[in-house]
Amino acid sequence: PWEPLTEDFLEKSKGRPVMVDFWAVWCAACHELEQNTFSKPEVREELKAFRLLKYDATKVTPETQKWMEKFSIRGLPAVLFFSSEGQWLENLTLSEYENAERFLDRLDKVKKHGSSPSQ
Repeated sequence: PWEPLTEDFLEKSKGRPVMVDFWAVWCAACHELEQNTFSKPEVREELKAFRLLKYDATKVTPETQKWMEKFSIRGLPAVLFFSSEGQWLENLTLSEYENAERFLDRLDKVKKHGSSPSQ
């Protein structure tokens, strides 16, 4: 169950890790993530522990620019993770397609509060 990204998303997420998916209609890798990774039963099961937020960056608006600058997003896809304490785990940001197996490893690292990913 994806929710829209809002300014107070961290306030509302206390105690749960957060995943924020920046996507666009024109982003092929975004669609691949949705169809081949996020939809896998084992991934969906792991994501139940997360608060899931989506931001449609199809059109560049002042709001879109604000979010992209805030999180140093240079292109899409951009999947950001925050610990259950609200800390941005910048080293775990996903910026390309990733299969379900590798994505599950990334989710495990988020749950452990962001040790460096093996890429």
